[in-house]
Amino acid sequence: MIIIQSLMKLLQTLNSQTSPNQLAAGVAFGMIVGLSPFLVLHNLLVFLMVCLFRVNLSMFFWSILVFSVLGFVLDPLFDSIGYWVLVDWSFARPLWIWVSSAPILPFFRLNNTIVMGSLAFSLFLFGPVFFLATYAVKKYRTHWRALILNSRYFGILKTTKLYSFYLKYEAAKEKWSQFI
Repeated sequence: MIIIQSLMKLLQTLNSQTSPNQLAAGVAFGMIVGLSPFLVLHNLLVFLMVCLFRVNLSMFFWSILVFSVLGFVLDPLFDSIGYWVLVDWSFARPLWIWVSSAPILPFFRLNNTIVMGSLAFSLFLFGPVFFLATYAVKKYRTHWRALILNSRYFGILKTTKLYSFYLKYEAAKEKWSQFI
């Protein structure tokens, strides 16, 4: 039930009048949080930026979910990127020493190779992911929406008892919200 409800909300978000840039920003910021280890301070800063700017929260949380799975697979790559940034860049060594000895900056755990590698990787891909997601949302709204709604698989989904139960649930929720 939760999966169907979440997918329907995702489709509603894609079909809404929300700007493609807001949806794409949600995907790009969610990529940063999803690829990084969860309990690092820069994820809190990203979440604060999401709250301050006009970013779609549902796309942000969906992309965190998707990119978290991808992040576990890419951890060895992040480790090697982090090692390259922290150790092999000898000209940046004074910067990393200063970051590790500054008052608040050690809480960002930038001396960890996986944290540094995932952050560097996601910041490098932020722009391309933003523009690709913007393009995909625009393409979905102009071409793919009709194909998906008229597809055989979506028709099969509409005939299931689970989907009819979902429609009854939404109708009951709508009636209940009128009383409150």
